Amino acid sequence: MKNIEIKKDFAKSNKTVLVCGSSRGIGAAVAERYLQEGYRVIGVDRLPASFSSEKYQHIFCDFAQKDFLNSFTKEIKGQKIHKFLYCAAIMHNVDSINPQIADVAELFHVNTLAPWIISGFLLRNGLDVDLPVSSMVFIGSVHSTATSKHRAAYAASKAALSSLARSLSIDFAKEGTRVNVIAFGAVKTKMLSALDSEGLRKLEDRLLVPKIPLPEKITGIVLFLLSEDSSYIVGQTIVADGGALSCLSTEVE
Repeated sequence: MKNIEIKKDFAKSNKTVLVCGSSRGIGAAVAERYLQEGYRVIGVDRLPASFSSEKYQHIFCDFAQKDFLNSFTKEIKGQKIHKFLYCAAIMHNVDSINPQIADVAELFHVNTLAPWIISGFLLRNGLDVDLPVSSMVFIGSVHSTATSKHRAAYAASKAALSSLARSLSIDFAKEGTRVNVIAFGAVKTKMLSALDSEGLRKLEDRLLVPKIPLPEKITGIVLFLLSEDSSYIVGQTIVADGGALSCLSTEVE
């Protein structure tokens, strides 16, 4: 476990970011970045934290459990949360012809229903403490637009996430809360761990950038969408995929 060096910034140190899915991948990279910038971070994950800091609070929670909200409601209730990032996700290979209902239900529970339930709770909590969350960002996927074999459930859950963000934006607007989605393409996280070097090379060949980025290389996109610099962006799904969706299959060498 590594220690995070914190920049001294009193204004930022009084602000709290909630990151669901904070123990690895994009969530961990964003949490570390906010800590370095001087923010207080609350991380939520079923895995232990991968770093330590005096400004970091970790809550153990499994979003696949139907009663997951009880796992951290007591910890969050009454706290002033300024920004919210949801990047927890699971991906099952589901047979489209004969889908297993339990697998599909679990996938939608983690990928779509959990961020909805948490967002509603955070809005109510924010009204209770007279400080609604200013910005919410859900990590989506390019699979919501263009997908692959055996990805029906995952693709559908991510497409639903974009629709959810649009709807929540309308419902939350009067409280001053923005909701957006970032549809990432390939990022070097655990989801790509099953690919060998040849598989990664083929994936990179479909990009318009030199290589698939590590999570820490794309945190700036998340921080921008959570910041006031993006205050005119509401209810949108922003694609960040290295240009993959810009190319026809005939353009891939």
